[in-house]
Amino acid sequence: MQIFRARRMRGGYPVVEPIPAAIDDGKSYIAESFIAPDQSYMLLGIYGRPDGYGNYDIYISYRRGAAWSPPINLGPVINTPAREYSPRVTPDGKYLIYTSERGFATRRPRRPFTYEQFMNGQRGILNGYGNIYRIDMRYVLDSTRPKAWR
Repeated sequence: MQIFRARRMRGGYPVVEPIPAAIDDGKSYIAESFIAPDQSYMLLGIYGRPDGYGNYDIYISYRRGAAWSPPINLGPVINTPAREYSPRVTPDGKYLIYTSERGFATRRPRRPFTYEQFMNGQRGILNGYGNIYRIDMRYVLDSTRPKAWR
């Protein structure tokens, strides 16, 4: 999986090119992306990076001029051993909205589940089938932006 970009030129998009190597190392899978309206950052759902927490994690890359920073993992407040994906930002720019499949099945139990515990976990809100989460974008930007890029 790879992400491409197309620049608008002469009323169309004649050239499609891969995103910069600083973002796509060719070893991991980039499934989804969201670019800020002002193009100052890009949120990415990436699988297979050595700094990941398990499954797909959400990363951010900052733009400065024509250069993009390497992807920065958003950390354990957002990412877990489960799959986190579909990063989006609310239209007012205040919140990151994303999906996580965290739940009872991604936590290592001290003892095997009983049938009742398993069924309660499957029926519960944290059943591992994905929930939507919201976090303040100030946290995301303040905790990840490289000091040299501020």
